[in-house]
Amino acid sequence: MGDQETCTLTGFYAEWLVWALPFISIPIVLLLSRWPKVRNWFAAGVVGATFLLAVSLILEVQTNGPITSSVPWLSAYGFQLTAHVDGLAAFLAAVVNSLGFLIVVYSQGYMGHEKGLPRYYALVLLFIGAMTGLVIAGNFLQLYIFWEIVGICSAFLISFWYDRPEAVRAGLKAFLVTRVGDAALLIGFVWLYATTGTIDFQRLASLASQGFVPISILTATGVLILIGAMGKSAQVPLHVWLPDAMEGPTTVSALIHAATMVNAGVYLIARTYPIFSSSQTWLTAVGWVGVISALLAASIATVTMDIKRVLAYSTISQLGLMFAALGTGTSGGWFASQFHLMSQGFFKALGFLAAGSIIHMLGTRNMGEMGGLRKRMPITFIAFLFSTLALAGVPPFVGFWSKDLIITELSLANLNLQVLLVLIVSMLTTFYMFRALFKVFFGPESKLAR
Repeated sequence: MGDQETCTLTGFYAEWLVWALPFISIPIVLLLSRWPKVRNWFAAGVVGATFLLAVSLILEVQTNGPITSSVPWLSAYGFQLTAHVDGLAAFLAAVVNSLGFLIVVYSQGYMGHEKGLPRYYALVLLFIGAMTGLVIAGNFLQLYIFWEIVGICSAFLISFWYDRPEAVRAGLKAFLVTRVGDAALLIGFVWLYATTGTIDFQRLASLASQGFVPISILTATGVLILIGAMGKSAQVPLHVWLPDAMEGPTTVSALIHAATMVNAGVYLIARTYPIFSSSQTWLTAVGWVGVISALLAASIATVTMDIKRVLAYSTISQLGLMFAALGTGTSGGWFASQFHLMSQGFFKALGFLAAGSIIHMLGTRNMGEMGGLRKRMPITFIAFLFSTLALAGVPPFVGFWSKDLIITELSLANLNLQVLLVLIVSMLTTFYMFRALFKVFFGPESKLAR
């Protein structure tokens, strides 16, 4: 196999199996529909196995360095099907599959009474496999194919309750809005291919670093790639699909907002950073897109009464902080963005799953109809409290350290106005999260809970 053949996990090619296994398992999930419990736990077992494969890749990369293997694919055009696993890809694969496993296990109870579960688990496996394939991809074309699969799956999962018109509209809206970014991404990498003759990430980075690609081309194509990232990561003005995506099941919301789709845009910027970072215009655009999105979304969250929409706007805001960190143009800012991606993924998944438990009990998402649930739902209260403390950046929770690192890197880059705006975003985050906590768990007990 290709450039550097590396065999991992007792002889199996983990860099291929980690994304192919969920795809292979989809027909089996459908065939097991007659035995629901077996089907459900089989799906969880598959994602658990891919998580272990992702962990094996982390260990392999730490021991032997990046893994690159390829097979012939569209050879007439000079393309290869490439699995490239460096620290970034292995880290994201582990985040995606660990959160995916927890969400699939949670689905056993939360989704147990729903109809259409074979479709649900098949789509979830396709979603997780495509997202993992996206981060393992070694070139733009391969990434784009998985990118589109993720987008299509998200639309179907958001509209899982297809008998609800608002869910169908939300799924269609997500599909159409993200297509704007996807079209820009397609134009951007085709332009790069026409200019350089390659779409391989490593070769493009090498050509850019050696000055063989004009800065004007890097800036123009970089902005197009940024627009693609903005669509998937719901950055202003392509953020409008994400709040409406709350019409899907809470498990889907957790999967989209914490583990997979919205992080794809941040990953794309991080992956292409070595290609475009020599363009100061591109770095400035990335940073300001993030800061503006973070501030706008945090402001809206302070007046939103739908608990899932509060968390949705919070996701847009936190993703904006990751873009701001990437815009610093420093290796420390790059690291800070990925650190916050990991921390946001876990505490946001916890918040969504806790919110799902509340909605499941009360049958409403309106915080005005909640209250006094602290004693009735003590475990959910503790889970939501931990999520709130982490998201608000209260030490020693992980959100404090990742946000502190972002602010430090912005300060070191002398981006003082952005530092001020990020501090305002942090204060707004503290306000809207504790507002949600007190409205849901304190005060008079909700009539719906009696």
